[in-house]
Amino acid sequence: MNRLTITVDNKYIQTYRGQIGRWLQPEGNSLQALATKYGTTAQEILAMNDNSISGREFIFVPFSDEVYQNLLKQGFGRRIVQVDPRRYIWPAETPRYTSRFGSRFSEMHSGLDISAPMSTPVVAADDGEVVGSAWMGGLGKAVMVLHSDGKKTVYGHNNDLLLKVGERVNRGQILAYSGSTGRSTGPHIHFEVRFQDVGMNPEDFLPYGYHQSEIIVHEDSNGIAVKESLPDIRASSALPTRARSF
Repeated sequence: MNRLTITVDNKYIQTYRGQIGRWLQPEGNSLQALATKYGTTAQEILAMNDNSISGREFIFVPFSDEVYQNLLKQGFGRRIVQVDPRRYIWPAETPRYTSRFGSRFSEMHSGLDISAPMSTPVVAADDGEVVGSAWMGGLGKAVMVLHSDGKKTVYGHNNDLLLKVGERVNRGQILAYSGSTGRSTGPHIHFEVRFQDVGMNPEDFLPYGYHQSEIIVHEDSNGIAVKESLPDIRASSALPTRARSF
């Protein structure tokens, strides 16, 4: 079967509505100052954010090609992965899981907990449409994406939500920054797969073997970089202390 080649957003280079740029907090900077820094215009920034940035904690700032190329030259290129089109990609760059789907502490754990430091980019496991981006009870700030086969993926405990309901997303596109909101004892990503509101084991849809074997290269100013050699990422090599997180 032909494999898909996917470019996965990271902290430095991200995509939104087909544009390359980054989600940023204005932090008192004027639109013109941001535009000058990233090689764009205030009008382009406004257009990317539905012509309104009032009250928004994060806005998407598109990059000029020069800014993008400079980031690549500095080694900040995104990972390029090859995947079986029938399977998802991991929603975090370093997919070490700390708790699995199933019975836990006499309760049902409905997803896979993935270790992620605060403000790690959380990316879409597959193409789809955002159907939820809000506070979701114990999941805290969460994103829900509906996929073409009727399944939904859920990404919980985020610190910052970036997209609105109705947005189309591509596999590997940033959805949020991770955190520890809701019923959680530490930063991580709670990842669920649902079909007709029934929870399914996420491990059945992620790459086999608990290796990040689908990673091939990083993008750089010449197009690609050296192939990576990556360690096993099973739970035994995850965090030494397994916190009770939900």
